[in-house]
Amino acid sequence: MWIITKFAVAGLVEGLRRELCGHGVRVTLVMPGIVTSEFQQVAGYDEKNFGTFSAQFGTLLEPGDIAEGIRWLLTLPAHVHVNEVTIRPTGQSYP
Repeated sequence: MWIITKFAVAGLVEGLRRELCGHGVRVTLVMPGIVTSEFQQVAGYDEKNFGTFSAQFGTLLEPGDIAEGIRWLLTLPAHVHVNEVTIRPTGQSYP
């Protein structure tokens, strides 16, 4: 089983960007922080352990917060490229 880290994904995205940029294609890595979604239930989090994040980081992101960041990327002029975007709750100190 292959395990891919965030670092590996960033490398793959950069390689893709380099291959496609000459064709006018923009490739952006969007890295969300902690987002409240159905993922927590699927991943086995419960109110107690997920509540720790909320207590530590304050108000967590909602899916719409990430969507707004992607909307911003898509509205940039065609000649403007953003390689990476990290969207985190204000209180999230890591990663």
